[in-house]
This record gives sequence, structure tokens and C-alpha cells, in this order.
Amino acid sequence: MKLRKYVTCGLITGLIALSGCGKNGNTEAVTEGTTAATEAVTEAVTEAATEVSTEASTEAVTEAVTETVTEEDNSSEAGQLYEDFKAGTAKAVYRGTADYTSYLDTKSVLTKGEAYSINDIADAMKNADEYMELTLSGEPEYTMIDCGSDGIQELLVEAPFGTEFRLLMIIKEIDGQLVICYSQDAWSRCSVTVDNDGSIELFGSSGANVHSSEFANVDANGDYRFYYGVTETITLFGDFYAYKTGLDYIVISSEGIDPNRVGVREFYFEPDYETRAHYYNIVGVDEDYNAKTDIDDNEDAAVLKGRFEQEGITVYSSDEIEKMIEDHMK
Repeated sequence: MKLRKYVTCGLITGLIALSGCGKNGNTEAVTEGTTAATEAVTEAVTEAATEVSTEASTEAVTEAVTETVTEEDNSSEAGQLYEDFKAGTAKAVYRGTADYTSYLDTKSVLTKGEAYSINDIADAMKNADEYMELTLSGEPEYTMIDCGSDGIQELLVEAPFGTEFRLLMIIKEIDGQLVICYSQDAWSRCSVTVDNDGSIELFGSSGANVHSSEFANVDANGDYRFYYGVTETITLFGDFYAYKTGLDYIVISSEGIDPNRVGVREFYFEPDYETRAHYYNIVGVDEDYNAKTDIDDNEDAAVLKGRFEQEGITVYSSDEIEKMIEDHMK
């Protein structure tokens, strides 16, 4: 840009000088001189602009190539670390965050900030439960995923323990080291699905009429975000234990209510069951045991809703719950 500005100023100066000469000299000569000077300066400007443009293009290409090479180098380095972890020669740092294990309680046996191989974790798990022997019972499965769909891969680990448990971990290369970003266990009554983009869905059952689902994800930075969970009780067996906050609950009587015609959906937006708030939605149940959100024509559901409200527990409509979920997932 400096070169272009300099040449342009030269063009203006030259034209002014030539205009001054024209006052005392031959007009034709001045005109020819002016034309020649203009052509010369124009050619110089064009050459300078071309040079500047070429330099800019070369610089842009160089930067793009450098960036591409850097990304490829980083990807190659991460890929090798993942391969080394699978081979048992590399370790991943346990951050102590986003650990939602239950039976395979890694929180109780792993130390925050320390690094572990899959065999180290297996050895530690032997002391995780005094009633069960939790040993690695097969070869772990490894899947490359792309959390946040940013084109950078992470490693999903699924390791079998005992006869029915699986330990799932998402491992990400961060600043040249492997980090455990998320941990969760699964078993016969609790399934965990991790999609290629880092989306996580948990489905559990604590009885024939009680089912729970949770939705979360791990983003491109390796950070865990919990979206929401819901526990659905379709048909009631006895009184209902309605939790307010954390483990604080109130018993809601089901006396006089047809248990086969009502259901309760309990929503929450925090992963920690000991501290989270609960939001309730009452549904009707038809003859085929399908939940119906419109309870205006369901006397049993209306009675149950009234009993919740008598105990100071707000019952939300399905539209209100949907709005809560939309707002929380923004």
C-alpha cells in the first residue's frame, strides 16, 4: 500500500509540474509531454499494484498452507497419542469433572490431575466396590468421534467390567496431552449412547412403570454440558414421592385415584440429583397406557394435580415444560 500511495503522489506532482510548464511553452509539446508522463506513471502504478497484489496473494497462500500444515501436524500428533493410549503406552489425565459413574465409581478411586492408562484404571476399579469384583472382562472398544463437529477427532472408550457393566469415557487431546472429558457407566438397566458429534443420551429403568432419560453433550473444547433429564412414571403404584430440591421430598397421596389413568413426568436441568430442582408435569393415561398431555377430561389427573399444588409444588403444563427445555438448550 505504501508503494501504491507513493507512485500516485508522484503522478499528481508530475501533472502539476507539467501544467506549470504549459503556461510559457509550446502547447503541443506540453500536451505530448503530459501524455507521455501520464502513460509512464500509469504503467508504474499498474506494475506497483500488480507487485503489491502478487505479494498479498503470496502471503495469503503462505498463511493458508502454514495453517493447514499446522492443523495436520496437530491432528497427526493427537492421532498418535490416541493410538498410544489404545496400545497402553500413553495415559490420559483425570480432570475429576463430568464424572457421572455410579457402580463403576471412578470418582472414588482416581485422583484429580493424575494420568492413567486403561490398565491403570482397570487396576484402580478393583477397589471401587466392596461387594462386587469389578475387573476388566474384555478388550475395550475404541471409536473416533468428532465432538462439536469441528473436524478434530476425539476418542470414545467403552471398557467392559464384570458381567454387565461398561465404562464409557471421552478422551481429547488438549495442549499435547490426553484428557478424560467425560465418564459414565452403563449396565443392564441403564444404557448410554454417544453419537459421533458428542451428543449423549442416557436411558434407564427403575421398574416396569418408571423410566428416565437424560440428554447432554461434550463440545469441541471437551467441555460437558447437561441439557435436561426426565423421569416418567406411567401409572402409579401407591403414593408418589415428589422431590422439591435435591433429596427433599413430600409424599403425595394417591388414595381414591385410578392409578392406571394418571402419570407424572419429573423434569430437571442439573445432573447432580442431590442438589437439582424438580419440575412436574401431570399426564393422563389412556386404555393402552399411552400418556396424554391434555388432562382436562381426566378427573384422576386433575385430582392429582390439585394434591401437588396443595403441598406447594407447582405443576407445569406440557407447553411450559417445552419452553423451559428450549430456553435451557440455547
